[in-house]
Amino acid sequence: MQKWWAFAPKELVRRGKHRIPMSDIPAPAPTVLRKRSALHLRTLDPTRLHSEDIADIAGRVSRTVHFPVAPEEPTLEMHYFYSGSRNIPFPPDSQGFFYWHIDPDAPPASGQLRFRTASSDSATFSSGCDLQLPDGRIWNIPLFRIARATKYSGLRAHLLCEELVTARLLDTAMKNSAPSQREHRIPESDIPATAAAGPRRRSPLLLRTLDRTRLDVYDFVDITGKMTRNARFPVAPEEPRLQLRYFKSGGRNNIPFPPNTRGFFYWHLEPDAPPLAGQLRFRTTTSSDPDTFPTGRDLQLPDGRIWCISLFDIARISQYSGLRVHLVSEELVTAEVLDTGLHVSASSGARICHPSTESLLIWKFGQRFLVDLPSACMACWIIGSSAAGRLRLPPLSSVCVRESESTGMCYVMSESPGSRISPQTGTHDFLKGVDRRPFTGQALVQLERSTLPEHKGTRTVVLRILKVMTKSDGCYDASWTPESQENGLDMTGIHQHAWSVNVDRPPRKGSLGSLAKALSILFDNEALQGRQDRQRAKL
Repeated sequence: MQKWWAFAPKELVRRGKHRIPMSDIPAPAPTVLRKRSALHLRTLDPTRLHSEDIADIAGRVSRTVHFPVAPEEPTLEMHYFYSGSRNIPFPPDSQGFFYWHIDPDAPPASGQLRFRTASSDSATFSSGCDLQLPDGRIWNIPLFRIARATKYSGLRAHLLCEELVTARLLDTAMKNSAPSQREHRIPESDIPATAAAGPRRRSPLLLRTLDRTRLDVYDFVDITGKMTRNARFPVAPEEPRLQLRYFKSGGRNNIPFPPNTRGFFYWHLEPDAPPLAGQLRFRTTTSSDPDTFPTGRDLQLPDGRIWCISLFDIARISQYSGLRVHLVSEELVTAEVLDTGLHVSASSGARICHPSTESLLIWKFGQRFLVDLPSACMACWIIGSSAAGRLRLPPLSSVCVRESESTGMCYVMSESPGSRISPQTGTHDFLKGVDRRPFTGQALVQLERSTLPEHKGTRTVVLRILKVMTKSDGCYDASWTPESQENGLDMTGIHQHAWSVNVDRPPRKGSLGSLAKALSILFDNEALQGRQDRQRAKL
């Protein structure tokens, strides 16, 4: 059986046996009462538009259009927006051109019918603006809906005639959505202005791109005050919607997105980080102009960490299926990286642990992060290009020794007995008998390749204490680097190296032996980075 687009558009035009609808025939006499004639769309190709293709739809609740290349097909009724129980008319100044939109570097499946507001001169098309809905999204009819809905038969024929799409593309778009039509019916809130009537919920955000180099004004969103916000991906119309939340307080109540949460969703990866460190983030900006992106700030959580969704959660959790398809489509990640992220795990007693959005990720020596003092046993994940391992740091405690009313020294120690030996006296309990008190605060630390004399010729990792600070409501983001502060204690003479592991000769007993494999990833990453730097230097 031939598909509905198998007939060549020129043959459709030549078929004289199909009667032209009365609404398409100009009124022969004023005595006949008739409906407004349909708008004839001669072309949707932006490069072929002329002044006669201008359409004025301002103030109309609906507008009927017809495609001359498919005279036997039914007319298409265009609507602007449905709110509550009524259609909202097209806004003032809705004068311009219907056209087929696809970004130069986007997949053909992301094509859309849009309306560009402009003057009657087609030369003003490039300086015009695409028609927007009341919520700021772009008015459009996406390809996947055109492919499967019968009312778009004339539009399908027209797109084929102008070679704006191919029959194969339409067939693919229909097959991708058809199997789940009954099980996953598209909610009324997802159907754009051309859709049926009936009360509906807020339409989801359509995330066109997460590539920061491709962002434009239409990707700007405002989610201020929203408890949750649903999002869809045009390249994966059959996948369930993605529900975005800001923060849960105490595991019970959702906290809404804070004021001025306006900007762009995008895929973030540090320049020297492995692909496994990728995250979905939200960059707040001062305007919808993508040129303000570099000066914007990533959205933060109430505790100062960056709002994000990590690649590990995206790879493992079913609700992110559409996001997975989109990331692969834009080549922001590969299927192999997602598969690696899916299978990263580590045992913790009787249970299996996986890295998540809340996990601290470390991929290089010298990467700074904060720990509380005193700290319970803290865990982080060491990640490489194709592997990851879980690292458990020992509990750290600290005491402040007062030498006078205005001077003192802070000592940071792990619970490993050997780390309590004084580097000056070589004895245990070197703080015994002095005026001391427990110190509560934070330590800025980093993992380093050891340069200590006793570790010469070995691949030993040490935990270096860089700064000790009194605890305040500050930033807990692992990438945060503090400025010089008055409440930072002088580290001169401090016991800085509270913990170390030789990855080639780990202790046979205790938990340190199981960490050597994870820490060896840091050496592998360092070697890989060195090779890449040398290759770039040769170019």
